[in-house]
Amino acid sequence: MMQNNDQNQTIAGFDIKYGEIETVPFPAKAKPKKNLGNVFVVTNGKFFSERYAVMNLHGELITDFVLKDDSFEKVKCFGALSILLPQGDGWSVCDFSGKPFSGNIYDDVVELKNSYLAVGKKNPQTRKTLYALADIYGNPKTSFEYIKIDAFSGGFAVAKQEQRVDIFGNNGKIAFSLDCGEMRSFYNGYAVFNKNGCWGAVDTTGRVTVQPRFAWLRDSEYDRFCYCDVANSTTADNMGVIDANGNIVLDVSKGLKDLTILNESTILHRVTYVREATQGNERILYRIPATGFVIKDKITDAKYLYIGEEREGLMAFVAYTQTSDPPLILNGQFTIGYMDSDFNTVFTLVDYKTKDSFDFGELQPCDSKHLSPFIDGLAVVQIQQGEVRAFRGSTFFCPQPYVIDKKGHRVTDAAAIQTRLSLHVSNSEHTTKDPIADTLRTKGLSVPFLFLRKTCKPLAKNFWSVQDVGEERFVFSSLETIFSRSETNDYGSGGYSCGLLGVNGANGLIGFVDENVDFVVKPIYKEASHFIDNAAWAMRDKQWFILKRSCEVLPTPGESSKVQYDADEKASIVEVKQGSWSFQTKGGSNYYSQNADSLLDAAEILKQIISIPPQTYYMVDTSDGTLGRDMYGFFTEAPIKTSNLRIDNPSGVSESVQAQSLMGFGNMVNNQNSVAQQKNYGQYAKLILMMKCGRCSYESPIETVAGEMERQCYQCGTINQTRRGAISVYTAQGTVEV
Repeated sequence: MMQNNDQNQTIAGFDIKYGEIETVPFPAKAKPKKNLGNVFVVTNGKFFSERYAVMNLHGELITDFVLKDDSFEKVKCFGALSILLPQGDGWSVCDFSGKPFSGNIYDDVVELKNSYLAVGKKNPQTRKTLYALADIYGNPKTSFEYIKIDAFSGGFAVAKQEQRVDIFGNNGKIAFSLDCGEMRSFYNGYAVFNKNGCWGAVDTTGRVTVQPRFAWLRDSEYDRFCYCDVANSTTADNMGVIDANGNIVLDVSKGLKDLTILNESTILHRVTYVREATQGNERILYRIPATGFVIKDKITDAKYLYIGEEREGLMAFVAYTQTSDPPLILNGQFTIGYMDSDFNTVFTLVDYKTKDSFDFGELQPCDSKHLSPFIDGLAVVQIQQGEVRAFRGSTFFCPQPYVIDKKGHRVTDAAAIQTRLSLHVSNSEHTTKDPIADTLRTKGLSVPFLFLRKTCKPLAKNFWSVQDVGEERFVFSSLETIFSRSETNDYGSGGYSCGLLGVNGANGLIGFVDENVDFVVKPIYKEASHFIDNAAWAMRDKQWFILKRSCEVLPTPGESSKVQYDADEKASIVEVKQGSWSFQTKGGSNYYSQNADSLLDAAEILKQIISIPPQTYYMVDTSDGTLGRDMYGFFTEAPIKTSNLRIDNPSGVSESVQAQSLMGFGNMVNNQNSVAQQKNYGQYAKLILMMKCGRCSYESPIETVAGEMERQCYQCGTINQTRRGAISVYTAQGTVEV
């Protein structure tokens, strides 16, 4: 049974073509149990002797109904390449017809990402399972010598022996080894390891940057580590911060607890209070964190229960301090008001000494619903000022909001009050309406399992990175940034995938709509699952079906480039055609590539990519060479031309000039380490820096070497003279000049 449904959707650089919806009936007596993406686990539906089988997307059973509860949960799809199925007394990696790729049977198989597996065999004498690194088809690449192999993280997998770890790169080869008892996975360019009971850190080249001398280290954030003098640290222990070379940035003697490195210049520290309450005969403990900040050398006490959005130089705050030691709340001081960006109090609305946890409970819930940000010099608040105890038995919060100015005074001008209150209502999270949700309601449709995504960020216009409860994935539609399927329930019609959103129609049955909320699959199904990897199941008239939808990503043409100059003949606006990316996966990494006319086009196309995840590489080919970009910055894999370049917008090039500057781009520490590592592998690599042209001020990403250089500007074509010093990177294999 086929439904004709050709649809096209154009986005930045891509043309997505959706094909037909195909329905395939389930085999007799088979009912759905779990959607694994490229296969389904199905059940025989029996109450006392329920057994499970695996079915492919053609509706074919690739195992018999022999799996029990404890075994069907181990069935896994490794992308669209292979599947783990029971074989004899163990497990084999098979194709989607159920045929093993080899005769190997394993006691355990673990997915490591990046198209690798850890396959384990139990030693008959010791009864311990030892693991080998294997490809995605289950073929071992190493001997069975590892106690555990961690999943790839930051481009590397940590394989552990008794007192040594081997670090595998994306090529499946050992990048380096380290004698230590324990090592965590790589995170932000570093991995922390334990040797003889002390923790240190190593970078991706194998160089030990922090000698093992700390009782505890947290994973790296912004080239820094939180440390503690107590092993197995908890939030109650004093903590400090060191840099990537082990130098003390914030000494543990400061007595700060529960640290978080927020960014390059800010560290959070927290104190957690415990409030006791009773509900009926039950005693309940509420844990409330209070936050402070370390900004450069300035330490702000951990007292903020709430900090609002900063606007017009002011932000709301709710602060609490007490003279007795936490965690139990006894008596303390509550301050509610507004402060500047340096955490200096500008004015207070409430300054009150609490006498017990009841007072604390009255004031602690104060947040953005009661303290708005400033707009045009006015803010809306909804808290009563004065003695809190006067409000017992009623409420601390005002039934009606009022407006204040930047000195904390109530505004009496009726017109100003009305204008500000109208903005407050329109910006309220309780009254803001989602247009797609409105359209669903207008058409009498509903989405029973609807969740906001945990994170969502654009990578290149309508190309998004989204994260639910699980791991990051990439989508081609802005609608996918709104809807999320339940991570714990395959049933229901919520969730958006493959251009389809499951909804309940006015007739109470389930169908699927597109981004325009037009039905692609009519609401004719009594039950249906979410689409996962372009497949779902649905039931109609007591018959179960597989629903499949094809999806093809095609390139789209770009537009011509333009350059605008200011009065000083400096390049002020550079508009470059956006080509189409082709995509492929190699060795677990994602590669996007396209062609461009010039290095100027290549540079501007790559600059417009907002964020790049690990193991993802963008490359633009031109007649003058190929320029690439990854999570660290620009890179090249072969020499690019430095003169006689194709210039799209020549502007009277004459004599050479001195370049204005030579600057880094992206994460230069990790970029230099990456160049050094590539050189250690015998691969071509140059350090790419941004040369600011002495004539037009355009910044060209150029290959650099130590000493004097002449490089041509990508925009105006002028030859620039510049130089840089020698840069040495220390690696496990020795010092490398980059």
